[in-house]
Amino acid sequence: CEKSTVVLVVADVRNPLLHLPMALHDYVRGVLRVPLVICLTKIDLVDPQHVSDWRSYLERMFPGVRIVTFSTRVKSTEGKGWNVRGGASARRKIISAKATQADERLVHEQTQAVLDVCVEVSRDSAGHEDLPTIGIVGQPNVGKSSLVNALMGEKVVSVSRSCGHTKHWQTHVLERDGEPFARLV
Repeated sequence: CEKSTVVLVVADVRNPLLHLPMALHDYVRGVLRVPLVICLTKIDLVDPQHVSDWRSYLERMFPGVRIVTFSTRVKSTEGKGWNVRGGASARRKIISAKATQADERLVHEQTQAVLDVCVEVSRDSAGHEDLPTIGIVGQPNVGKSSLVNALMGEKVVSVSRSCGHTKHWQTHVLERDGEPFARLV
């Protein structure tokens, strides 16, 4: 966090308050004095109204903090996954269906929106054009590694259902048009 020009907190949209301690907000905004962006992940698992409700609540709870959304899957259960006839097997089929090119474009657009917000608030806050450093933080299994992979456009971080799978400090330089664009830490 300390080297970041913006901190991106990753939180599972199913219950984001578990992943957003007020102490983290106070430290980042009050002590470090850097912008904070909250990324609600796994939005494919809930209905759009659920996402909208949490976004509205978090905007009220954390004024001045930008809220973005992300999912690696476009094939959504939209919250109906738990009621699908056929149980867990049917849910897995919905979620693991092969993505079409249109689906992949949507995920790419969503990923770019997350990146653009982080870079925008970093540059607005820093007041200069240095390479933005996006500090990505969050509790285990909220989607940090999936988000990094999507931002990089390739698998650079291993993903697992096991907690604590990715434990080491990592830095990745993101490029656009062959030039460094942002640093992910």
